[in-house]
This record gives sequence, C-alpha cells and structure tokens, in this order.
Amino acid sequence: MVEKILEEVQGSEVENCEVLSVLCDKTNDVQQRKEEARRKRRKKKRTGSSLVSSCFQ
Repeated sequence: MVEKILEEVQGSEVENCEVLSVLCDKTNDVQQRKEEARRKRRKKKRTGSSLVSSCFQ
C-alpha cells in the first residue's frame, strides 16, 4: 500500500518537473524575444541618428 502511494507520488513529481521545465522554456523564449526586439529598436535608433548627423554634415 505504502509503496504504491510512493510510486504515484514520484510519478506525479516527474510530471510536474516536466511541466515546470516547459513553462520555464516558454518564459525564457519570451524574454529572449523581448531582448531581441530591444536590440532591433536600438539598432534602428542608431541608424536613424547617424543618418541625421550625416545629413547635417
């Protein structure tokens, strides 16, 4: 009886770990996308300011 309960508990823990790892992966993906978007914005700003400065020269 106790062994069966232990097996069930261990099985559910493994499932929870898998779910958590998937959730962590998703949140990491979102963070990476945000960082990439920020980098792209920064690059665009740099090119815009360099164009303006080159025009005024």
